[in-house]
Amino acid sequence: MKKIINEKGLWVFIVALFLTGTITLLSALMPNLTSPLSNVIGVVTSPFQTVTASFTGWVEHMYDYAFRYEQLEAKLSEAEKQLAEARSQLRKAQDALDENDDLRAALNLTKAKTELTLMDVTVTAPSSTSWESTMRLSKGSNVGIEVGDTVITGTGYLVGVVKEVGVNWSTMITLLDPDISISAMIYRTGESAMLESDLNLMEEGKCKLSYLAEESTLINGDTVMTSGANGTYPSGLVIGYIDTVQIHPSGLERYGVIEPAASMEDLNLVFVVTDFDKES
Repeated sequence: MKKIINEKGLWVFIVALFLTGTITLLSALMPNLTSPLSNVIGVVTSPFQTVTASFTGWVEHMYDYAFRYEQLEAKLSEAEKQLAEARSQLRKAQDALDENDDLRAALNLTKAKTELTLMDVTVTAPSSTSWESTMRLSKGSNVGIEVGDTVITGTGYLVGVVKEVGVNWSTMITLLDPDISISAMIYRTGESAMLESDLNLMEEGKCKLSYLAEESTLINGDTVMTSGANGTYPSGLVIGYIDTVQIHPSGLERYGVIEPAASMEDLNLVFVVTDFDKES
């Protein structure tokens, strides 16, 4: 029923428009029509003229809206591009500031420890698996880097040891790698020990301080440093801090769990100790 009404109404509207157009045309051709007829024409055509004007205005409004929407969409897209570019520039600036901070820290370190000769390198490819913790560095033998060189941060925190060297690249093992083995000492007491690591501690981001003396007074929070024994590595580099003191499952040995001072996940610029004064 509703469909029939809609169809009839459509036909009525079409006929009315036709009549309106016809009457308007006659009015233009016969300007001398009597006043009563002119009045009838005005009465009949007025509503349809109003509807036509309203429809025309609505179409113009929709066109204007669509045009403005496209303009706003284009402006929004351009604004998003500019924001992305600004964020990219900000990240680059922050990286540059961080690198400058590391370089300044390294400069201060070399002033305080004049025996160290440092080569700045970039970490290009950190690699951590269930059995190793290594990092690829951006320089190699062409700048004097050798296997066994110590790698540190600008603040003197120990990061690891160079394990493999190419012409323009090198690979180091970090403090978390099970192959690490460095002579260490407890700063508070001067006790000697050995920095090691194992697979379980590597998963926790920690390493191990072994071979403690029976009379050791190691406590939580103690600072662990390189001892420089045998002249293999520089002395006085901060390794980390004792997190807990554990007893070996055999019950015959105690060991310390070390929280490294350097965050292995945030390294970008590091320094290879290419030479140092073994007498200091």
